[in-house]
Amino acid sequence: MQLSLPFLLSLLPLTLSQPLSPRQSCPPLELLFARGTAEIPKLGILGGPFGKALSAAIPGAMTTGIDYPASNFITSPPKGVEWVTSYMTEKGASCPQTKFVIAGYSLGSFVVHQLAEGITPELRQKIVAAGVFGDPTRAPFGEIYGERGYPVQNEGTDVFDVCGTIDTICGTDSNGPTGGHITYGINGAVQDVSAFIAQRLAAYA
Repeated sequence: MQLSLPFLLSLLPLTLSQPLSPRQSCPPLELLFARGTAEIPKLGILGGPFGKALSAAIPGAMTTGIDYPASNFITSPPKGVEWVTSYMTEKGASCPQTKFVIAGYSLGSFVVHQLAEGITPELRQKIVAAGVFGDPTRAPFGEIYGERGYPVQNEGTDVFDVCGTIDTICGTDSNGPTGGHITYGINGAVQDVSAFIAQRLAAYA
């Protein structure tokens, strides 16, 4: 039996309009990244290079910028915590196999630390690693900002804390990557952290 061309064409809208299954768009790992003070939403200067390095280390990994004001360390971080909690809950429902990394740069570090107090046990189980770059809370007198917790299952194995050799914002670290506060995207730091995250993802597989 021959099928007419009009009949075949009539089938195209039916096939092309079928939405992708949610599982088809679910990454194995998603980085939720909090940018620094007053940086351009949503990834700032570090989120892009970090995301690129992570996807090179873990094929299929994706990066999403945390939607928060990034204006000050008092009122901004709680909004970031609220957004992460909502996002992970929704994403977890549609992509139950996706794991997460929570990271912050400079002011974004506060989002990471405060999330440690506000996250549910169920969401914590989905996080394979968390950490910070240029964290002001590790500098001298940084304790005035509050606790330095991390929203991970095991702080002994799942945390990265990166401070450059001349980054005075985080108090400098002679064992850290060479450079200052704005060099983490170009001094190899994001590549090293991405390799660490790949190891943690494998450990929780």
